[in-house]
This record gives sequence, structure tokens and C-alpha cells, in this order.
Amino acid sequence: MRAWKRSFSGIFLFIYTGLFLFPQPKSADQSDWYLLEKGRDAFRKGNFSETLTLLKRFQSEHGETPEAVFLAGQVYEAEGEYRIAQKYYERALEISKQFYILEEKYQVLYRLAHMYQAEKRYKEYESILIEILKDHPESRSERFEKFRTSLFRVVTTDGFNTALQLYRLKNDFASRANRELGIFYCRTRRSDKAILHLTLSQIGILSTLIDEVKFIDPDYQFKDLKELLTLAIARPYLKGYLQESGAWEGFYYLASSLYLQGVLDQAKVLWDLTAQFGEGEMKIRSQRQLKKPQPEPLIGF
Repeated sequence: MRAWKRSFSGIFLFIYTGLFLFPQPKSADQSDWYLLEKGRDAFRKGNFSETLTLLKRFQSEHGETPEAVFLAGQVYEAEGEYRIAQKYYERALEISKQFYILEEKYQVLYRLAHMYQAEKRYKEYESILIEILKDHPESRSERFEKFRTSLFRVVTTDGFNTALQLYRLKNDFASRANRELGIFYCRTRRSDKAILHLTLSQIGILSTLIDEVKFIDPDYQFKDLKELLTLAIARPYLKGYLQESGAWEGFYYLASSLYLQGVLDQAKVLWDLTAQFGEGEMKIRSQRQLKKPQPEPLIGF
């Protein structure tokens, strides 16, 4: 693929030169979005030339849309052309109010963040994640600031289990940003910020899990995290949810952050749960930390 990368990019630039020449973007009829969906499918299969062909047809019929611009950026990113991909992502954000589903804006922001992370542009990575959190309606309220202070105190003194007994949060677009920021802060030795963001993320994920268990058993009342996880892993779809939501990664790094904060007893509780119920790398690393706790490798700027 690398052998034709440069000529491919040149063709792509030629195709997309006219992308920004539409003074008034056309509105795509819902029935016509099949071209874009076919383009996405081709992209997932690694058929980039087919993706470009379909995008060209879609753009010629519907003008500039953030969905198509975003997909163009993804093709460039897949080809390692990060600077060009960045321009497409930034353009998609400029016209993000035209997204058919407005929340797709956050997919663009997360792709941009991960591109910065891959390039080790950590300050920009952090800034994008913070920008996502600032979009959350609760983030600007005085009440939320008081809640954050109280949450940190509860987790570091009484433990995560108590925090989950006291609080519920929605697992929404901000949960992922909180988890990634928490991991980033853990690996840059900012344990207080790491604990807060990871706790917010984990409570959101587990609030959804509790709701699902209550749907199965209306009489269920959350009392203990170990009991909840035991019930969850017994059902394949709930076990899959924990893995796909990043719950085990969140528990592992929350434990590591508590360890950095000097709260080893609470750290061991979460490492033990991850070692017992978790999967893959997080399970193995938790087992190691229980034997010989140590800080996470430091990210350098």
C-alpha cells in the first residue's frame, strides 16, 4: 500500500479540492445516505479507493456534509497523513451543526484526540478531551463543582464502593473523555485529577450496569460491587458491556491513581476485583500489582 500512497493522496486532493467550494451545502435526503454508508463499509474493509469513489459521488450530489468530510479525514489518518487528516477533522467540526445526528461531533473530537495521542502531541490531546467535557451541561454548574469535591473525598477515604452507593451518573459522551483523561493524568503523576476523572467515568458505566440488572430483577438493590460484578459476568451481554465500555481499564487505572495518592488499601480492593473478574491485559496487570505495587510508566512531554 505504501508504494502508491503518494499518488493516491494526490488523487484524493484533486477529488476533494472542490469540497469547500459549495457556498450553501445541500441537504441530503435520508434515502440517499446509502452512498455514504457504502463508503463507510468500504473504509472498514480497507478499500480506500472505493471509499473515495463513493465519497466523490456523494459530494457531487449533496455538497459538503460533515459526515463526508469526517470520513475523508479517516482515510487520510489510516494512510498516516495526519496533518491532512487534521484539516478534514477541523473542517468537520466547523460545520458540525449540520451533522444529521449532532452527537457525531464527538466522534470527530475523539478521532482528533487519538491522532494527537499517536503523534505524542499530549498537550493537544489533553485539550481536546477537556473541550469535550466542557460541552457537558453539568460542567459549568456550581453544584457540579461541589459534587466533584465530595466525590473525591468519598473515594479516597471510604472507597469506590461507597461512592457507587451514594451516586449515580449517566453514561454519556463525556464518560470516555473522563476515562482517557484519568489514564493520562495517572501516567503523568497527577493522581488527584486522575482519581476524579476515572471515578466519574466508572460511576457512569456502572450506573448503566445497575439499571440493566434491575431490569432483569426489579427487586435488585445495589449493595456491593463484588456482588454486582458476579451477577454481570454471569450474563454474556453484560460481561461484554463491561469489556467494551472500558470498565476494567478504568478500574485498573483508578486503583493505580489511588496508589499514587497513598491510598493503598482502596487501590488493592479495585486491583483485586479486576484480577478476579476482569479480562485480558488489565487482569494480568492487576495480578502483578497485587504482588508488587508500582507506579505506572511515566508519559514524557
